[in-house]
Amino acid sequence: MVRQMMVVPAAVSARLPPTTAEERVSICVDRWLDVVERNQDMWLSAIGLEALGNDPEIDRIMLEADEIATDRILEAAMMTGVTEGREKLRAMIRAHSGMLKAASREWLVRARSAGPTCT
Repeated sequence: MVRQMMVVPAAVSARLPPTTAEERVSICVDRWLDVVERNQDMWLSAIGLEALGNDPEIDRIMLEADEIATDRILEAAMMTGVTEGREKLRAMIRAHSGMLKAASREWLVRARSAGPTCT
């Protein structure tokens, strides 16, 4: 379940329209948010397991998923050919992805705890 939720399939970047890198990344983020919202319980469970850090197999899956997600972002941004500063770029993408995971948790947990709103 963790691998299914966390590993970004190759088809994600392959199915992007031939537009600007900025638009392609924006599309990816929108699609990712849709997946997270549709699969809230599974997403929160998966990233919760990562936070625990007690299972070497989960840790391995999460590290693998982070590397694959970084590759997909580079593909979406049309930056697979970047060689100069590549490791720094990959580190920045992984850091940004970590922030997105934390932000998604905040979004989903706060929305649940707020309950229905009256208008």
